[in-house]
Amino acid sequence: MKIDKSDLIIRKLDLSELDTYMKFEQYVKDHMEHPEWLGDIPRDAYEKMLQNNSFIYVWTKAENKEIKLSDISQFVASGVLIPARQKDLDRFLQTDLKFEEVADFGPEMVSPEYIGNGLQCDVIRYIEKEAIDLGYKHGLGTVHPDNIYSLNNLIKCDFRDVAHVDLSRGPRDVLRKEFRI
Repeated sequence: MKIDKSDLIIRKLDLSELDTYMKFEQYVKDHMEHPEWLGDIPRDAYEKMLQNNSFIYVWTKAENKEIKLSDISQFVASGVLIPARQKDLDRFLQTDLKFEEVADFGPEMVSPEYIGNGLQCDVIRYIEKEAIDLGYKHGLGTVHPDNIYSLNNLIKCDFRDVAHVDLSRGPRDVLRKEFRI
């Protein structure tokens, strides 16, 4: 369905809304031909990330700005910014970087109703802007190698495919971007 992007607002997910976010994630997976492309992040891992300077950004309709997100229909898209750790750089074969300078682009999701509106690129660009504002100099993202949609969107946003790794959630291409500050 076509959406007027000017009707959308972006806000940070509150920890109290995490259960609804997890339902949205499952809803997105249930409508994917290859749900394994998204991978599985358990609730406790998301909780820990949110308590350690990670952010989940949600695209929602303007009328939901001040309302607690309690229903998956309120979600249009989402994306996650995760501060990298040294073990992430080791796993992603990016040990030439300083982990303090790297933002990991976690899962980006678009509600199945709104695919085709360019929202994943919007999510990636927004997370990059936020990462730069937080002082990060580099961005990393991992994508299942068969997920040409996400690969192409990251490449469209000037990420380079730099490595291939096998993680517990399956094979992943590692994409990297040096931010222009």
